[in-house]
Formats: sequence, C-alpha cells, structure tokens
Amino acid sequence: MIQLCNRAVLIHRENGATEFFQSETLQKKIESSCRAAGLHETWIAEDIALSVEFSLGELGNDKVFTNSEIDAIVVKILQEAGLATVAAHYRHLQDNPEAEITFTPLAIKEIVSRYLHVDTAQLDHIVEKVTDAGQKLLLKDTSPTLILELAKHYMDDRSYLSNAPESSISKNLHSCPWLISRDEILQKISGRTSTLVSSDVLKVAGVSRLFPSIRIEIAFANFAKASGLVAPVTDFIIFSYLANLAEAIDNIITIGKELALQLPENNTNLPVYLKFTDAPKFTNDWLGGNWNESKNCFEELVTELKLLLHNKVFSYS
Repeated sequence: MIQLCNRAVLIHRENGATEFFQSETLQKKIESSCRAAGLHETWIAEDIALSVEFSLGELGNDKVFTNSEIDAIVVKILQEAGLATVAAHYRHLQDNPEAEITFTPLAIKEIVSRYLHVDTAQLDHIVEKVTDAGQKLLLKDTSPTLILELAKHYMDDRSYLSNAPESSISKNLHSCPWLISRDEILQKISGRTSTLVSSDVLKVAGVSRLFPSIRIEIAFANFAKASGLVAPVTDFIIFSYLANLAEAIDNIITIGKELALQLPENNTNLPVYLKFTDAPKFTNDWLGGNWNESKNCFEELVTELKLLLHNKVFSYS
C-alpha cells in the first residue's frame, strides 16, 4: 500500500505490531457481510471502508486504533445508513463481538473509572471530552471498547473531534445512490482528459450519497502506452510525461468539486482518493523489475505525481 497521506491511520494488532490501516481489507469484510444479508451492491462496502478511514484520520494524526474500535465505528455507520441487517452480520465476523450499551455520560464514567486510573478532575474532563466526541459521531448505542479507546485518546490528547462524517443518509440510497454521477463529471472534463479516460488510463467514479468523495483509478501501463512509449522504460523517462497525467487528474478533481458546490447537501470539501490499479504489473512489465524488489521505483513515480498536483489528495493506494 502506498502511504503518501498526511493523516496516516495506524492499527494496533493483537500481537503488538503496528501497521497502516488498509481500507481494502476492511472492504472485503464488509462485502462478506453485505452478501450474507442478501445485498450485492459492492460499492456500499467500498464507501463504508473509505468513510471509516477518513473518520479515523480526522480523529488525529498518527493515532493508533484497535480492531475493536474500528469494528464499532463500522457498525455505527452501517446502522445509520439503514443497513441494520448488514451490521448484524458484520458483528458475527468480529473476533470478540461485544454487546452494545447506551452512550451516556454515566456509562462513560463507569467504564473510565473501572479501567483507567485517573483522579476525579481528570475523570470529569475525560467524560466531557468523550461525550463531546460521541455527540459529533452521533453515537447512541456503542461498544464499551469504543468508549474506552476514545477515553484513552483524551488522557493525552485534549483536542476536540473535528469534521465528523455526515450521518444523515438519504432514503434514496438504493434507488438514487449518486450525488454526482460519473457521466456528469465526464461531460465537463477537458478534451485531453477525455482522451486519457477513453484510453483507460483514468477511471472516474461518481460521488455517492453514502460517503461523498472524489475517486480516480489510474493505470500506469495504459498511461505509458497512451504516451507512445515502448516497454521497458526507466522511471526517469516516465517522469517527463507525468505533468500531462497530473493536469488530467486535477481537471477531474476540480470539476467534481465545482459540481459539489451546486448541491443542496453543501459538500464543499470532498476528500480525494487516487488508486493505482496495476502497480505490480506495471513495475514488472514496464520498469523491468520484480515488484518486491523495485516497488520503490513506482513509489517515486507516485511521489513525483503528488508534487505536480495542485489539488490535495487524502489517500494514495
């Protein structure tokens, strides 16, 4: 996974190891729950996985979260989206499913008092902070683990939770899932950008109601072909063509944001996700190196592309 995001999300594993959060792993788990509930709209799983990643990133820079805390947030988002059956199946996939309790200051105080050694003044302060965080996340019923993990954060970090994800999901989620359709974006992009889209260099997704964001998939092998190159090439040769790719990506992002400004939902700050769909194949076939040994070359290309972009990107993967 390529981690060039300024708000990297870290996961604490049961064996004590710490690693980057991978939305693809969570997405597969949610997809399984969706299928078990008879729901086959896989875009919902992707939206929720990205929503969780964004929510955790907003909680703080380089925080370390547990699987139980992440699972609790997933269940909350599923329930708010009207997918209670999917949430129930997701709970069964957890290693140690927990019964939920009502999110109240009294419940928070009981859990913090039981598990954390704090004095009365600090206890009151933590309860206040966790209550505030829960209100911003619109928590009603949640797991004791999520309450405890939030309390641990506020033992050291006194900052408030900001930019909580939208919880009001449209009733038209299934019949009309898109705030902005893919076609609406494609109709407004430039001719040079359209050429890269038609050449399968860039793939644009619509902006969904469940988790409004701008998502662009990039195929570097197709980009090399569209640039008139012949394999194998050095990464330095690719560098000279990246400005064209960056210009097209910026064009799509700008159009997406302009269309979002016209929506009544007031989506003024959509997170942007770039996904590289053929990194190992491109490295093997075009850069002439094994992915495990030469992935640094590909990451250097992505780093250079990042420097050329005028728009901020939340995640590169």
